[in-house]
Amino acid sequence: MTTTRRTARPAITFLLLTVCAAMAVAQSALSRQSKTARSQILGALTAEFQKRNPKIGHVELFDVRPLFLSPINYPERPNHYLVIARGVRTDKYFEGNFSDELLGIFVFDDSLCSIKRVIHLIPTERWGDWIIKVVRIWKDSVTVQGEDLERGETGFVRRYYLLK
Repeated sequence: MTTTRRTARPAITFLLLTVCAAMAVAQSALSRQSKTARSQILGALTAEFQKRNPKIGHVELFDVRPLFLSPINYPERPNHYLVIARGVRTDKYFEGNFSDELLGIFVFDDSLCSIKRVIHLIPTERWGDWIIKVVRIWKDSVTVQGEDLERGETGFVRRYYLLK
């Protein structure tokens, strides 16, 4: 019986090491794909923000939501994505121009690789302390609300139509 245990232990150890190595390789590949996808999204957003203000160099995603704009695919899978993002000048230093920090509402394709439409670019109302949140997604539009992180809600509530 002890002979069986001695030969079984190396086999089990080998099996565990093989499974762990396979999981590590898969996780690494997934991480690389995720980084590539994030850099594609951020690159597309940076280009759009820089069209409005060339000083924009840092982009952050606030929200990504699936959209079902085509009844052909509904409800199996989204065919577009709504993206809320922030673009700010590279040095993040305020010099009196609120357009140096822009909040954007975008519609991406189903692969999240290209921007189908820039819904709106909004200069911040308070430097480094203002965000936009999705309140509701309708069939053909989205309602967003601006929020001051220090003081709470603002009077900024807008409905944007997604289809042109």
